Amino acid sequence: MKRASRPAALAVAIVAALSGVPSSVSASSAEVRRGRTSVSVEAYGNSYVAKVELNDSVRGKFVVDTGASSTIITPKIAQRLGIGEDAGAPIPVRVADGRVVEGRFLYLDEIRVGRASVYDAEVIVLEYFGNTGFDGLLGMSFLGHFTFKIDHDASKLFLYERD
Repeated sequence: MKRASRPAALAVAIVAALSGVPSSVSASSAEVRRGRTSVSVEAYGNSYVAKVELNDSVRGKFVVDTGASSTIITPKIAQRLGIGEDAGAPIPVRVADGRVVEGRFLYLDEIRVGRASVYDAEVIVLEYFGNTGFDGLLGMSFLGHFTFKIDHDASKLFLYERD
């Protein structure tokens, strides 16, 4: 696991991106084995939830959120990964209701969904989910590495390797 080296620039990008300004895809590397993967997603209201594996060791249920610039993990998931409370760099994050709260920006070795992986993956540790049972948001810091679509009828998330 690596510590953040560019939190100030990312803080601006994340807060701006969550309030509607587009952000660029990170320098993390991505891989999809055999060109594409599909995974089942569970409908939850107007959202979908996917099973995600972090650092080849911790699994969780993440809301697929194309409107979130960053992938978010809960402090509970961070703890299961062996990440201390003070790990990473403080970063302001604008949440859906407009409030700005403090998260902790850091990198994970890998985020995997099906056969699709992002290495040196940017995440923010943030207490945001209350008692929903979700472990995080799968945001554009992961999804932006792929061409993707959700098949609503089949309840599938498709991730395709970018050219």
